[in-house]
Amino acid sequence: MPEGQEPQKINDVMPGHTIQPSADPMPPPQPMPPADVDPENIPKFGELQPKVDEHPLFSGTKDPTPKKKSLLRKTLWPVLALLLAGILLYLAVDSGLVKGYSHLPFHFFQAPVTATAPAITPAKTATTTTPITTDPYAGWKTYTGTSFNFKYPADWNAKAGNFGQDNAVWGTAVYINPNTVPTNIGAFVNPPASYSKTNSYTVTIKEFSISTSQYLSYSGGIGYNQPTPYNYLKTSGQVSSGLFKGKYLTFLSQLNVIKNIPNKLPTQGLVTNQVYDGSNGAMSEQGFVVVNGKTYQITVDSTDDSTGNGYPSILNMSAYTGTDLYKDTVLVLQSFN
Repeated sequence: MPEGQEPQKINDVMPGHTIQPSADPMPPPQPMPPADVDPENIPKFGELQPKVDEHPLFSGTKDPTPKKKSLLRKTLWPVLALLLAGILLYLAVDSGLVKGYSHLPFHFFQAPVTATAPAITPAKTATTTTPITTDPYAGWKTYTGTSFNFKYPADWNAKAGNFGQDNAVWGTAVYINPNTVPTNIGAFVNPPASYSKTNSYTVTIKEFSISTSQYLSYSGGIGYNQPTPYNYLKTSGQVSSGLFKGKYLTFLSQLNVIKNIPNKLPTQGLVTNQVYDGSNGAMSEQGFVVVNGKTYQITVDSTDDSTGNGYPSILNMSAYTGTDLYKDTVLVLQSFN
């Protein structure tokens, strides 16, 4: 404060407020009691302080001998820790987190659902076995005509020519014969002694150039549906392929040719349009088959039909159908195209 200036009063600083002096004046400060420590032993600033236990202020405050832990405290916590670990491991196995679920004595959880991948069955390798097929026509010869072709055995003969009567041509025919016909195959029954004939065999295919009505008028109107019934009329099988597919091979007896035929056996085969089972001796067709607008007549004779010489032999069907002669005849008929 500048010399000669009076101090400002409190009432002048805060107008309207008057500070009243305290009734009890502040007591004077009391002197500090003397310390029990020798001032010489109080460490000075910058000096290395002694350890707490060695300091005079703390001497005698710490128990130099710690208390012993009880035996129960030493052993209880490790046992509890092992028990807790065992419980956690058991629950982990029971829940399926760890393998071994099926070996537990009891369970807290449901059986774990094990996701199993669907079994993959290896695909079987398809093994295709190529069947060994034998060509039945291997080594056979081929006949080529104007209207059809066919195959026939290498030891057979095939010749073609016209057929008719009194210099009238009715059509063309192909005659197919084996070179030799064995006499001991049991297929032929010797005719009566009055018929002197050497066994022979012919498959004949006739293709007509005239109408069937003209042919029947020339032949006296006698076809295979003659009034007199046959004493043998039975189909042996069906032609399964070729030009004549779906037609039938039927065998019959020729009553007007051979008299006193023993055992009612047939003498000729004919390709027919229907099946005959032998129950009725009458034939309902003339013996012609029409294919692609052409008329044919196919016969199987136990004689040489190309010469018209001699009478046919009688066929023992049970023996004949088991021979190569019959099998080759069927193959010939199925090879036409």
